[in-house]
Amino acid sequence: MFRSLRLQVWAVLSCFLVLVLCGLFLLVSKRFENRLDAVYQSLYWDVADAFAHEVKGRLSSGDFTGLESDFSRFESHDPRVSVFLLDERGTLRTTGHSLDATGSGRDDISFEIPPLEAFLKHRGRVNGPLYSRASLPSLNNRPISVAAISSPAFRGYLVVLLAWNFQSWIKGSSVLDTLPPRYWLLASSFLAAVLVGGAVAHLVTKRIRKMVAALTALERGDYGHRIAISGKRELDTYAAAINSMAERTENVIRSLQEMNNQRKELLATTSHDLKRPITFMISALETLEQAETALDPAKEKDLFERFKSRSREFSELIHTFSELSDLDRSQTVTKQERINLRSELRATAAAFELQAREKNIELRYPSPGVGIWVEADPALLRRAFHNLIENALHYTGIGGGVTLDLESRDGIVRIECSDTGMGIPAEEIPFLFTPLVRGNLAKAQNKRGTGLGLAIVKRVIALHGGSLDVSSTPGKGSTFSIELRAV
Repeated sequence: MFRSLRLQVWAVLSCFLVLVLCGLFLLVSKRFENRLDAVYQSLYWDVADAFAHEVKGRLSSGDFTGLESDFSRFESHDPRVSVFLLDERGTLRTTGHSLDATGSGRDDISFEIPPLEAFLKHRGRVNGPLYSRASLPSLNNRPISVAAISSPAFRGYLVVLLAWNFQSWIKGSSVLDTLPPRYWLLASSFLAAVLVGGAVAHLVTKRIRKMVAALTALERGDYGHRIAISGKRELDTYAAAINSMAERTENVIRSLQEMNNQRKELLATTSHDLKRPITFMISALETLEQAETALDPAKEKDLFERFKSRSREFSELIHTFSELSDLDRSQTVTKQERINLRSELRATAAAFELQAREKNIELRYPSPGVGIWVEADPALLRRAFHNLIENALHYTGIGGGVTLDLESRDGIVRIECSDTGMGIPAEEIPFLFTPLVRGNLAKAQNKRGTGLGLAIVKRVIALHGGSLDVSSTPGKGSTFSIELRAV
């Protein structure tokens, strides 16, 4: 019926408040009416005495016809006021009140004496109101004012049924004349409950509607939508959880987009890197095939040497792809042994001395000394050291320097590889270890490379539970730092 959460909460709260207010009304309404009637009765307790004094002469003479006329005149000022003259037994003797509509005769009407005597005894000053108790229902339960009549001609009571009580005041409203008073109060309670329930429902569901809006925005693909959080209440906790979910979703989408861009770049780079050696080999084979005479031995040897070089380059590229793929599938290092990092680093660096001399680069690495030991796969660590040193020499110009440092402190082994090469711009460092990503500066200077070497280093160190960081200044060089646990 109510599809909106706000309407559902509104309906529930309204029903609850109606029940509560009606229950309270039933508890207090009767006491409230009695209290108002008692106050009114105490204010007008002597109205019967005053009227009895006014008609004292007719009472003394027993002029009941004249009394009826005086009673009618008094009642004409307010039809809801009724005056009755009763004998000592409470039987009606005369009244100005119209009895035709009731269908009862005067002889059929009587009042009980105890309420009248109680009024005379306390003179109207009692904790609760005194009501009439009459044989005619329309004259029953009305606040009374009573005067005792004692004259030679008549002894009895002059009873005035007062014009006001709580119920008669409500009935006096021209708008609500057709409604019983309790129905009017119930209707007021219902209206108040609906208004209060609506206001509370709006406040309670406001934050919930914001959370629904945020989730709807996520469904539409608006991952930047956030909910304002103003405190530490339970709904604020839920809002924070939705914000966190939206942020994580946005990060995942951004990562997927970056991965998609990297995939496209990977395909483009791989195609380019594979195309170069394959194109040369096809060209060399076509040259041999189309030669009408034997080639010059020197030219033929050069052609075969270049063919072999491109073949090795092609094989190395495929091997590197395969190696990176194997590392990505690995979760842990399966082969570990206790190795001396100083010896491994020196042996790997020594293999590059000839290459360093050819470029006039000063290659410095740790001298023999006390062993520094770690638990690792020696082949994988040698591959990581090899890639770092090769990368440093590749991007360091003639006359530059490459330095390898090794130290152990507080159970942590730190290896640093520093060079005086071209350096890396700060905006490219976050993508430095992404496969097949090469810096713009390297591309501008036509530096050959696959963009896989540092990605392999990063993965190898991660498999050993270590860390790899880089700091660099363009034009001055870079420093790569590896940290591993010592044993």
